[in-house]
Amino acid sequence: MTSEQKTQVRQWFAAAIPILRAANNKARGLDTDKYRGVHVVYGGLNQRFRAKFAGLDPKECMQELEHDQFLAVIPARGGAMVYLFKDKPDSYHGPAADPTVLDKAIDDQIALMEADAILASENDLNEPTEENTSPTVL
Repeated sequence: MTSEQKTQVRQWFAAAIPILRAANNKARGLDTDKYRGVHVVYGGLNQRFRAKFAGLDPKECMQELEHDQFLAVIPARGGAMVYLFKDKPDSYHGPAADPTVLDKAIDDQIALMEADAILASENDLNEPTEENTSPTVL
C-alpha cells in the first residue's frame, strides 16, 4: 500500500466505522455508545472496503493500520470486530505478534533461566559446608 493509498484508507476507516456502527446498532436496537466496533462480515465492512478500494486486501490493510495503532482488530465469530484505536475495548491486547519474535523471546527466556541455574549451582559450590569448614587435624 502506497502512502497515498494508506492516507485514503485511514480516512475511509475513520469515516466508515462510526457510520456503519451507528447504522448496525440502530438496526439491532443496541446502544450506540456501548458497542463501538463493526464486524468485518456482518457489519458489511469488507464488502464496502472492496467496492471502494478494488485491488487492496482489506485484511492486510487492517493489519497494517493496527500495527500503526490506528485500528484495533479483535477476532470474533465469523471474522473480526474492528474498532478505531481510540474506541478499543479494555480486552484489546494488541496485534498478534510475529511468530519469529515470539520464538526469539522464548529462546531468550530459556537462556536466562539456564544462566540463573548455572549461577545458582556455582553459588552452591562456593558456599561453605561442614566438609570444607571443619578444622583439619594433622
